[in-house]
Amino acid sequence: MVYTQEEKRKMENVLQAFAEYTAGNPDFDVVYSEKTGFVRLITAECADAIYFIMNDFESLVDMFCMDIIADAVQTALDHDPDIENCDIDYDAIRAEIQVYIDRIDEEYRSQAEDIANRHIMLDSLDPRLP
Repeated sequence: MVYTQEEKRKMENVLQAFAEYTAGNPDFDVVYSEKTGFVRLITAECADAIYFIMNDFESLVDMFCMDIIADAVQTALDHDPDIENCDIDYDAIRAEIQVYIDRIDEEYRSQAEDIANRHIMLDSLDPRLP
């Protein structure tokens, strides 16, 4: 995949901002290849060879936001598997995502915040609603 220099720099900045999260997560990695671009590799034992090519800055920020939200929901379900009553702490999710967004270079941060806020607003809706 060929990225513009600007797009590649933005994506590298996101990877750097979320490096601690990626390093601490045994279920995936993001790598770069001149041939395919930025690729998310699923490394979880339960997964066969699964990968996703990250096409742009937005898809990379999307991926990290979705992962953090999914981790929080899974943690809540681990404590109370009843989806009707489990306690999902949306404020904690917002705070965790913001820690990583704050590490993104200032020139890209507002765009990343807009992407993250879309996820947070959507995912804070009651998941039990039809």
